[in-house]
Amino acid sequence: GAEGTNIINNRVAAFIAGSSVATAPAIAFTYTSQDQPTELLNGDKVQVSFGSGHLVFQYIGDDRLDPSNTLDPVNLAAENFADPTQWLLLSPAYDLVVEALSTSSIDALVGAVSAAVGGGLVGGAGSIGVSLARNLIGFDSVDDTSGGGNQVLAYIQNSNVASSGAIRVTASATDTIEKAVSFSGSAAISAGVGAVSLAGAGAEATNHISTTVHAYSADSNASALGDIQVEALSDVQIKRTDAIGAALSVAIGIGGAASVAVSIVDNLIANDVQAFMSSTAAHTVMSGGNLSVVADVQQARIADVGAITASVSAGLFAASGGGIDIDNVVDNTVNAYISGASLAVMALGDVMVSASEEAHIEADATDVTISISLGAALGVALLDNRIASDITASIVGAQVGSTNTSILADSIADISKTSTTSVSASLVAATGNRAGADIATLVHAFTHSATLMSTGEVVIRVARPTLHGHPPMVGPSAPWR
Repeated sequence: GAEGTNIINNRVAAFIAGSSVATAPAIAFTYTSQDQPTELLNGDKVQVSFGSGHLVFQYIGDDRLDPSNTLDPVNLAAENFADPTQWLLLSPAYDLVVEALSTSSIDALVGAVSAAVGGGLVGGAGSIGVSLARNLIGFDSVDDTSGGGNQVLAYIQNSNVASSGAIRVTASATDTIEKAVSFSGSAAISAGVGAVSLAGAGAEATNHISTTVHAYSADSNASALGDIQVEALSDVQIKRTDAIGAALSVAIGIGGAASVAVSIVDNLIANDVQAFMSSTAAHTVMSGGNLSVVADVQQARIADVGAITASVSAGLFAASGGGIDIDNVVDNTVNAYISGASLAVMALGDVMVSASEEAHIEADATDVTISISLGAALGVALLDNRIASDITASIVGAQVGSTNTSILADSIADISKTSTTSVSASLVAATGNRAGADIATLVHAFTHSATLMSTGEVVIRVARPTLHGHPPMVGPSAPWR
């Protein structure tokens, strides 16, 4: 037998925690915005508080002189620094970027071949071949049901941050299983008056992927002159999976032969993709542009999945059996939200909270069993494809002010191919086929106990799910005699 197990459990993290960070560099200034000078001259520079940092503006208007000291002081706190005819922003637009990126890839080929030959007055031969290909991303073993061990995290926590440009918090994971091929072959040949041959072959290909992809701002104050973006992005592909099992058993003489071949494929994609802003105490997030919180499974694709078994036995008395079991499942959790009763989020532009997924599955199975004898042949092929992700976008408890506010949830689910074929040939032959395709994705968009203040539109929408569930195809299952 042969076994190949590949495990990836990494932790990639980029974060600001328990800190105060500002991107604007230090620039010499004449006054602060809290000062009240008696005069203000063209060219004077004023430092203005901005979040946890500062910006510097230069006065470009006419001199405000008071040679006789009879005028009120200039109240800089009341100045409109956004007036381009009076003030020029000197602080350059530096972005604040917190970015965690991960790329994982596996390419596996595992095979086992065995053979046995026996002869004599009473001849016997037995052969068994077993091949196991197991590729795990985010799991410790094939028995691990919790997953999430592969982690990609980008976050701002318990901090005060300010940017003269944009703030971008991005966690992005790309997980790919290029190829997982498991094959096994077994042959047993015996000759004699009482010849007995037994051959068995089993091939298993297992691909389990569960990556935690989180991007967030938690219990923090954040301010940016530009956009604020919090994005959790996932791209998962299982490009090719094959399990091939072949068994040949021959008894020459007066005797019997039996052969069994089994192929199993188990594919699972179950990522946890979350983007959010949250707070358990009073905090403020301010954007001079647009603000977006996006959780997006750009693709969760299981493609080119196949399983083949061939079981052949020959002798005066012979029996052969073949079986295929394929399970393909996409079951992601995709969540984007803003939450916290004491959290205030304000944007001069639009606010968008969006959760989305695009999932695809295609697979087929072929099973052939032949018994050349006074015997029997049985073939069974089972195939199940299922997409059952949970996709949610929400604003809960928070106060949100914007031009337009959107809460969007979207799903594309496509099971393009689900087909099985099983053929049995013998004096007594039987086959059984089952092919199932199930799309059970849950998509939610809502707000609860929140205050939404927009000068334009407030849109809460679950986009009509795009479902492409092609009918399962069950090939010929009638036995051939």
